Amino acid sequence: TTHSDDRRELTQFYNGEVFTVQNARLIRIKDNPTGKDIILGGHYHDDPELLFIIKGAMKQLRVQDINGGEPFENSQLESGTRIFLPANYAHELVFAKAATLIALSGRPYNPRKLISYSILPHQ
Repeated sequence: TTHSDDRRELTQFYNGEVFTVQNARLIRIKDNPTGKDIILGGHYHDDPELLFIIKGAMKQLRVQDINGGEPFENSQLESGTRIFLPANYAHELVFAKAATLIALSGRPYNPRKLISYSILPHQ
């Protein structure tokens, strides 16, 4: 939901509808000097996660339910896009250029809870 007036634009991207937020992270994707795509994720965890692209774009989002679901992908997700990742859904985020995201989850961040998972061969 976005509200705009002469002073500002307010975009509400989360209102407590999925989980109580216990962790919020600002993720800044840097430009890769080699020109190659930057791939983040490649894992899953047992808690849901909500991502919000606040600047730039995500070239591709690859997602797969680890309990037997078919992999699927979305391309060119722009600033303002909200992405909900359910628990036990592996995800890979592909960026061609610098971008900024906010990530919210219902548990404190613990990198030991991330389980590596490859979704699709990288092209």
